[in-house]
Amino acid sequence: MSVGQDIIYRPPLWSQANTDPPAPEYSAADDRRLLHSTFWPGVVDLGELKVVPRQEGPNMSVDVTPGDAVVPGTEQVEQGSYLCPLAQRVNIPIPAGPAAGNHRWHLIFARVYEPVDAEAYWQVEQFPSQVVPQGQPPVWDPGPPSVTLFAAVGPIASNTAQITEGMIQDYRLMSRPASMGASFVKKVELADIQGTPNAFMTWGEIRINNPPYGPPVDIEARIEGAIAPYDQNAPGISGAPAYGELALDLYGGAGGGQRRMLRAGTMRWDEPSLFSRSVLIPGASLIYPQAIAAGVSVRSVQGYPIVAWLWGTLTLRVTPSGGPLTW
Repeated sequence: MSVGQDIIYRPPLWSQANTDPPAPEYSAADDRRLLHSTFWPGVVDLGELKVVPRQEGPNMSVDVTPGDAVVPGTEQVEQGSYLCPLAQRVNIPIPAGPAAGNHRWHLIFARVYEPVDAEAYWQVEQFPSQVVPQGQPPVWDPGPPSVTLFAAVGPIASNTAQITEGMIQDYRLMSRPASMGASFVKKVELADIQGTPNAFMTWGEIRINNPPYGPPVDIEARIEGAIAPYDQNAPGISGAPAYGELALDLYGGAGGGQRRMLRAGTMRWDEPSLFSRSVLIPGASLIYPQAIAAGVSVRSVQGYPIVAWLWGTLTLRVTPSGGPLTW
């Protein structure tokens, strides 16, 4: 091997050749790069690391259940990913709300620290949004590096005295082998899209034609976003809250044979908020030619302000069936 080639072509991991000099030793960074190349960030099991109201009774804090998370390192080149185990439930305080007339949200996540010349560690933390007028969606500053998100909590107002289940938006994703499946993500800006009164309107559809795996397959879809009233000053509805419904649909088949496989239970809202919804079809069998699509439908309710979508992300993922996949 020519001079410098050992820098370009690194030794294969864990080679045990009986050579002189001996085979090299491998660092923790090598193992982290292996984890990063084989698993997506997320929780190892969807029953783990769930953010819930305080077990001893609701107050201004949340609990995070035990479990394992894969957290990507994003502060160094080729930092790799970390497997972070939480052995027991932990409690995360949420600061008191801002002044009257304003509110704030908080993200809950795992964060990894690797100081120079010190042992790496991780912990569960909270990160606040900017303070915004009550009734407006959250505005986030750039968050910290090397994190895996668990949930968003809010809105926290001046009179908020406890965190209830309805204030916690579950943002966990399952860590799946990176070599499995096809992941399609579409992010759309929705400031100018409103729900049509009394009629569902579909937007942001993602379609996978001829998935690379034969049936059966596991199909996952997730929608996240934020909504707010579009026009609270329209004649006859001034001051009324926005009111509408959200549905996340999965379709299979092709052409005239396409059929809706699943519609998630509609979610209603009566105030500006973040939202998230996930759906799962394990072991789906589709007739060739295969096509899988996910779309979100929304409608406003007559007599209430039309709902405006401020932003949204729709994710569709298809993987070979057979793994433990239940929500």
